[in-house]
Amino acid sequence: MSDTNRVPCLSCESGTLHAVFEPYPVVIAEGVSVFSDPVRFMKCDSCGEVIMHGDEAASADVSAGKNLLREVIQQERTLNGRGVAFLRALISMTAKELSLRLRLDATTVSQWEGRNTNIPQPTAFAVAVFILRELAKSKDEFLKEIENLLMKAFSKVA
Repeated sequence: MSDTNRVPCLSCESGTLHAVFEPYPVVIAEGVSVFSDPVRFMKCDSCGEVIMHGDEAASADVSAGKNLLREVIQQERTLNGRGVAFLRALISMTAKELSLRLRLDATTVSQWEGRNTNIPQPTAFAVAVFILRELAKSKDEFLKEIENLLMKAFSKVA
């Protein structure tokens, strides 16, 4: 490896930053994270410090959000107010807008987020499907995603 590929870590001053391409744990709430799909970032081999380019950070957030939604739809994870706040930010929607789009009382999403309560599974499922649709680049992408989730669900039952 040449010296041009070795970048000293500014945090610990003893390690070296190396380029990696791997899933990244995106923090959605204190003590709660979801792994993204693999993204590129620099990581210190000594202290673990991470440096990520803005586009990669945004990509990690979106893929972690989609992974969270998949887990909620497959009932592998509960959805709470902090998760809703993270997901809502991904689709650039206010709490009031999300409440109204889901045909809920205008203050419902704000209450979930403020209390950080777990959302009942049927409601969490509906929220997850709605946000997954909003994150999809096209109707075909959304339908393919739902088809994949259904195939997984059926294979678990069979």
